[in-house]
Amino acid sequence: GFRIQGAGKLIIKGLSLGDKVDIPATIYGVSKTLVLTKQYPSYDDIYKYGFLHSRVKGYKDCGQNVDVFKLSNDGLTPFREFEGVDIAQGDSELLDRTLSTGQYKTILVHMLDQKMWDTLKNHIETLNVIVWAHGAEIQLWQRREFEFESLSNQEIARQKKLSDKRKLFWGTIFREQPANLRMVYVSEYFKNEVSTDFGAQLPSSQISIIHNFINDSDFPYRKKTPEQRRKILSIRPYASRKYANDLTIKAILELSKKDFFSELHFCLVG
Repeated sequence: GFRIQGAGKLIIKGLSLGDKVDIPATIYGVSKTLVLTKQYPSYDDIYKYGFLHSRVKGYKDCGQNVDVFKLSNDGLTPFREFEGVDIAQGDSELLDRTLSTGQYKTILVHMLDQKMWDTLKNHIETLNVIVWAHGAEIQLWQRREFEFESLSNQEIARQKKLSDKRKLFWGTIFREQPANLRMVYVSEYFKNEVSTDFGAQLPSSQISIIHNFINDSDFPYRKKTPEQRRKILSIRPYASRKYANDLTIKAILELSKKDFFSELHFCLVG
């Protein structure tokens, strides 16, 4: 709404209903550390990288504030909020202009891809870039061949082409070994897997193992009674064979051979 005050004449020549987004020249934050990501939760979709949101809130609880930048070309409003975390959104050009200001000293990257790297590599001499490797963005198709069972031949061929691109992309980074780049793996096993697949790796001084953050406020430990051992709960996605729900089935079938099976109660959620 608007209010007109005082004497005079007003002529309205047009009325535009809808969204008009002004793209800022750059993003100015409150921290010297920027989290760069392709996804971030919203109130309409809380599962888009929910693990990253837990990590960002964990930083805040420890007194380490960070800014969040979601790389996106969807043209939505450049700023939004989720559970007390401010998120800036924009394309590669806005990211490049923001990094060029020199306000950020460290970039924390989740799910690095070629598009992100095309911008980051232009600033790698002056920025500390820390990249978390989670799995799908770096694994080759041979590591995920078990997912091909339900795919068409056309989709399998597409997945293999994407894998070839990942191999070329990460292989180039590992060979060049930028001094200001650091890799973080979620497990020692995964780090060794990547080293085996690519035959190359960053120097050990540029590698860390940091397990995924678990919010113990959302998932608090509660001491169980002996009777509760008969109640078995499984919570995991069913959208991918990656989460090995077939092993859950095998475990239940194995337990069904036991005399106490009739005393067990299973709750499977996904």
